[in-house]
Amino acid sequence: GLGLFISRDILSITEIRIWEEGEEGQGAKFVIFVPKERYRSAV
Repeated sequence: GLGLFISRDILSITEIRIWEEGEEGQGAKFVIFVPKERYRSAV
């Protein structure tokens, strides 16, 4: 949807990636990838 599109653009600035996996009618799985090298001290 539009929310995922906007979120992906905002997060691309921070090198955090988000995407959706799943099949129509089976629900959705949202995956968020945070590069640990960049955010190690924040986690």
